Amino acid sequence: MRTTRDTKGGNASKAKSSAEKEFQKLRRMDLLELLLDQIRENEQLSASVTELTDLSERLKAKLDDKDAQIERLKAKLDDKDAQIDRLDERNRAVARASGTIDIKEILEIEGRAIENYLMRLSEQADGEQA
Repeated sequence: MRTTRDTKGGNASKAKSSAEKEFQKLRRMDLLELLLDQIRENEQLSASVTELTDLSERLKAKLDDKDAQIERLKAKLDDKDAQIDRLDERNRAVARASGTIDIKEILEIEGRAIENYLMRLSEQADGEQA
């Protein structure tokens, strides 16, 4: 009794033998040409791999440089942010001080205006009594 394994093995051996028969039909010169073609293709692929490896290494070096540049720019940006925060705090302090001065000036102006108004009322009252 043949098993599935035996059947598959039998087909594989038939296919192998037909490939062997094809190679046996080829002349020695044809086989050498096929072998040379395979060697040339292998050399071309090897050269392509080497070229791609070199390109990959150059791109990795550029990427590393860009990463370093990004880190330097981030540090500069952090410094600028800190500088902006200090300037904002100073501006807020100046604005608070200016606001205090402005309020004092406004109160003084209003105080003088009230005094003037009261003097006019007093003068009018004196004028009406006379």
